[in-house]
Amino acid sequence: MQQYRVNFGLLIGLVVGTLLVSAATYGLWLFQINRNADTLIAAGEKSQQAGDLHTAAREFGNYLSIKPDNDEVRRKLGNLWIDVTEQPVVEPEDWGRAINYLEDIVRKMPEEKTLQKRLVELYGRIGQTQQALDHLGRMLEKFPDDSELQVKQLEYLLRARKFDGPDGALAKSQRLIGYDEKTDKFDAQQALAPHDASVYASCAALLRSVQDKPELADRVMDQMIKENPKLPAAYLQRGQYYVNVGEPDRGQRDIDKAYQLAPKDADVLLNMAARAEINKRTDRARELMEAGKKEHPKDSRFYQGLAGFEMKEQKYGEALKFVDEGLKAVPANEAQNLLFYKAELQFMENDIPGVRRTEVEMRKAGFGEVLIEWLEARILLSQNKWYEASQALSELQPKMG
Repeated sequence: MQQYRVNFGLLIGLVVGTLLVSAATYGLWLFQINRNADTLIAAGEKSQQAGDLHTAAREFGNYLSIKPDNDEVRRKLGNLWIDVTEQPVVEPEDWGRAINYLEDIVRKMPEEKTLQKRLVELYGRIGQTQQALDHLGRMLEKFPDDSELQVKQLEYLLRARKFDGPDGALAKSQRLIGYDEKTDKFDAQQALAPHDASVYASCAALLRSVQDKPELADRVMDQMIKENPKLPAAYLQRGQYYVNVGEPDRGQRDIDKAYQLAPKDADVLLNMAARAEINKRTDRARELMEAGKKEHPKDSRFYQGLAGFEMKEQKYGEALKFVDEGLKAVPANEAQNLLFYKAELQFMENDIPGVRRTEVEMRKAGFGEVLIEWLEARILLSQNKWYEASQALSELQPKMG
């Protein structure tokens, strides 16, 4: 029988060669993967800078399919999906994609507070109050000393109309300002948000409306000033409070004090103008609105306020000039009130072709179909097409509800 001798040198060479080729192939594959991943990140960032958020989200998502452990990119994609929902026009499926992705992130990264706060705000924008409260509750278990989260929880308890009980909005607001119902005393050292004027205002409003305790409500507002003697928002809140409860002179003094402390503050200027108009000082009200527009050129409220003065004098063309000025200056996602107001002014002027043009702008700005149908029905009314208008409004009524 013929015997074969093993050529160990050749065998070892083949094994080593195979290992080297495999290593080289793997290295080349790894290099290609990394290069592709870097290309996806670069493409995503370029699309994001160009405002093409959907493409950017797709590129970042593809990157994460290659490198799923990159938390920095995961956060970036989470913020990007929320940015998508804040655009003037949002596709219905974008809400679901954003929520599903953010829910997945906060489940896998429970310490990611910033993204979870944005998720809460997203739920708030679509009216999902209980989901927002659920997230705030879990966040406060981890961050009980975060006063901003505490105040946000109060805001959503008010939205949900959960006023009573130990976990309700009234009890929450009292804890935030350091009021102890058992001792009937305030302790600023125990207060979780002693410098947030909105909390005191909410507490006082609830004491009057839910518990019918006006004297205690007044004390709450006085405590706010005691703890914040130089805070313009505190005087503004107390001023509004006294105006609302039927003490306008007392309220005016506080609003004047807020103006003295912060003469350029937008909310202060708006309140000063409103009070001046109520007191029939129209010229002063206009002056304050003009000052506000100059100081805050991107705040739609001043353009609408100035247009309102012209509208009351039936100067609809002049009113429209202010609205159009605002539409050029105010960011698109904050100008929706102005667009709706523009349509109202055009109806008053019986400018139906103008309403049609504004309707096109409203569609581009992402207005819901219900409001567009409402405009269409009103156009039919203005054209004396009573039967068609009646049908349109009948069909629209359940949608409006």
